[in-house]
Order: sequence, then structure tokens, then C-alpha cells
Amino acid sequence: MPRSLEPKNRMKYVHFQALGCPPPVRYEYSKTGNWEEYSVKYKEHMERKLNVLDEIMTFFGESTVALMCFEADPLKCHRLFLAQKINERHGIMFENLYPLNDYQGLINFA
Repeated sequence: MPRSLEPKNRMKYVHFQALGCPPPVRYEYSKTGNWEEYSVKYKEHMERKLNVLDEIMTFFGESTVALMCFEADPLKCHRLFLAQKINERHGIMFENLYPLNDYQGLINFA
């Protein structure tokens, strides 16, 4: 567990590797930069992993949940699709913590 997320900070880190972007899709995107193609392929992957996506629901209600990724741009990250799908399936609202006003209203589900 990363040091900043140790129990003394009352945070728990849970990695759902199955919901990450599959390496072949990530590799292709790094070469082509084609966001539309990446989006389609990731969403297809996510649809095959709905049981794992639903596992995340066990954490709602007992703690605050944050979707994390290394991608800096929230509009070009698989977190956006995960948040949308959780919202669609379970009515859970997400708030993006990205500080730039450029994204206001684009990904705030609250």
C-alpha cells in the first residue's frame, strides 16, 4: 500500500486491475492518439467487466470513494467512463476534483 494511503490516514487503497485499460488498447492509443477508437474499445472492455464494476458498490456507504488514475486530463481518462457507468447503473453521483474551470459541467455528476 502506498505510504500516503496507510491506515493511519484512514484511507484504504483497493486496486481493481480488471477495470484498468487493457495493455493492447493502451498501447494502440499511445501510438495513434485516437481517442474515439480508445473510447469504443475501453467501453467494450468495461461492458465485459460489469461484475467487477459492481464490486466497487460495496465501498459506497461505508467510505468515500475516489477513482484514481495516472492520466492528468479527466476528459481523456477511463475514469470518466467508469463514473458514467456507475452513475447509470446505481445512481451514484461523482464530483470531479480537477481544479480547472475548463472542465466545469463536463464531468461533474453531482
